[in-house]
Amino acid sequence: MNQPKVSFDAFIETFPPATLPMVLTEESIHHFNKVNKPFPALMLEQYLLPLEGLEEFDEFTEFIPCFRIEDMDDFIAVVYYKAELLNHQYILATF
Repeated sequence: MNQPKVSFDAFIETFPPATLPMVLTEESIHHFNKVNKPFPALMLEQYLLPLEGLEEFDEFTEFIPCFRIEDMDDFIAVVYYKAELLNHQYILATF
């Protein structure tokens, strides 16, 4: 049975717009976690897992949408946070 698809526009809208310069600190993730809605599971499976080279996500890994960079002409840039056991990182993805 085919799963419903999440549109790319809906995925991009998960990331609130931001303008550069942007400073990310260890504390920034607390703000993003509080104000941004979490990724729906279907969106994770469709868009982030392929970027990460994963088949499925586990209960020990968390993805948090941070922001998208505004006013890019030729591409879309988003930043998300990936938290694993003993490994936390901000990731910039371009489309």
